[in-house]
Amino acid sequence: MDVQLMERWNSLSVSEMRILREIVARIERGDDRVPIRAVAQASFVSTTSIVRLAKKLGFEGFSELLYSLKLSLIHISE
Repeated sequence: MDVQLMERWNSLSVSEMRILREIVARIERGDDRVPIRAVAQASFVSTTSIVRLAKKLGFEGFSELLYSLKLSLIHISE
């Protein structure tokens, strides 16, 4: 991760961190799909909040955030 992304992560709210924890938990659990609606429901936020978070972190949207997190977790586990 680059320095700018790490700085953005440090400025996240409690609900934004809850969203990221939910996504990471689903990836680590080995879920084949991580639907945005399921993440929103489990995190008690709207799908729009998830997309805003992705954009805040510098991604185009949820899919790009999800892809990046999956890649990061693969690199960490190797």
